[in-house]
Amino acid sequence: MSTSLEHIVKKIGERLRNVRETRGKNMTIAREIRERYGVKIDPSYLSRMERGKAEIPLRTLFALADYYEVEVSSLLDPSTSGDAADIEYILSDPDLVRTITHLKLELGETLARHHIKRSIEQLLELRKNTKDD
Repeated sequence: MSTSLEHIVKKIGERLRNVRETRGKNMTIAREIRERYGVKIDPSYLSRMERGKAEIPLRTLFALADYYEVEVSSLLDPSTSGDAADIEYILSDPDLVRTITHLKLELGETLARHHIKRSIEQLLELRKNTKDD
């Protein structure tokens, strides 16, 4: 594989991992994906794909996109780092959108953005600390 192709495969893998982790899923989803979509995948293979160490068959890529409820294009676009998938994920939850809108109206856009960012940082730190235990 050429260096530029390896870089693209690695970026796609990073986006796959980002989407999986954003949804709170672990590697055991491989079994469900295999059973639901009939693709050859196991936790080890999923891990190698996410690290850019294994090529991703087209059928598997479509299965993963469908499972994660994201557009295939958001996984393939090398110009993003998963941000589009993250935004799509947030916007797919009407309660979360309603809460963000309420905060924005109540606090103003700048302060709401600050509080949302701070809350996310605290959640990530909490998640990191629980993973370390």
